[in-house]
Amino acid sequence: MHKVYRRLWRVLAVACLLAALAGCAPVSTPVPPTPTATVAPAPSATPMAKRWTPGQLEIHLLEVEHGDAQLIVSPTGETMLIDCARLEFAPKVAQYLREVLGEATVDYLVLSHYHTDHVGAFVPLVRDEGLKIRKAVLDRGGGRDELDEAKYHDYFDYVTDPAHNLKRVRLRPGVTIDMGPRMTVRVLTVGDVDTRTNAGVPVVGENDSSVVLWLTFGRFDYYTGGDLSGADSFRYANVEKAVISLLPRQADAAKANHHAVEYNNSPEFMAALSPQALLISGNTGLIKLATLKRLDEHSDLYITEPIPGWEASGDIVLASKDGDTFVVEGKTYTSK
Repeated sequence: MHKVYRRLWRVLAVACLLAALAGCAPVSTPVPPTPTATVAPAPSATPMAKRWTPGQLEIHLLEVEHGDAQLIVSPTGETMLIDCARLEFAPKVAQYLREVLGEATVDYLVLSHYHTDHVGAFVPLVRDEGLKIRKAVLDRGGGRDELDEAKYHDYFDYVTDPAHNLKRVRLRPGVTIDMGPRMTVRVLTVGDVDTRTNAGVPVVGENDSSVVLWLTFGRFDYYTGGDLSGADSFRYANVEKAVISLLPRQADAAKANHHAVEYNNSPEFMAALSPQALLISGNTGLIKLATLKRLDEHSDLYITEPIPGWEASGDIVLASKDGDTFVVEGKTYTSK
């Protein structure tokens, strides 16, 4: 008898389970769902760069950590990439060019000097990322033994290989780089591989040989000098001091020499240059807050990398439609 009851209970249990699965179970009072917060998607680590506007001068300083990469686009569309950052930034530089220009193609690639953080991405940019250089690769010249650094050797071997069909041109003081009818880019000075001097100063280290360029568009003037050094030491010579006499006039904007480390961009140099806006390819490991405060006395500062106590801009864009005014990160300036 007990077995019969047990069987009956099993039958009833199975029947109830089937009814529940079929939606026939007794309905209980519904419990409102617990509200869940809507989580906004995280912003992209590298926001899309805006496409160049025809008729407008643009200067882009890319965020590439410790290194340099500047893109200059003339009002008539001529393009110059100054330095190309370290090897691992080749994909970013190529993608940035595509976003701004529509293709990874420039008229000129200028190397301010041969350190890895300025030349390291060259080979992967051209070989792997498809960068095209229409006119020439511009540097200070020199043979394979110019610098005992692996990435320079990679660059030298690639750019001098006839199979790659690249034109390498040696820069000299006074040379003007053709960037179209409304703009000039002139070499103020560059390290001389024959005399081992820059602006008449005997060079000590690689930074001392940096190319110094002066860009003019109407009333607007822009200075960029690679990693030009500003202190005498066992590693550097004070080339900045000699460059002061070569400056045509005060600049409207400039890129800080050598990532704005403390022994460059001296008070004397900054007083002579006196840019309204100073663009800094930041290096969190080297830039000191005291140095930024000193530079801030001369210019508004725009820094690619986050520095403790100072806001970062990421990729920095300077634009001018007429040379009379220019805009940096939304702030408008009047050219001197």
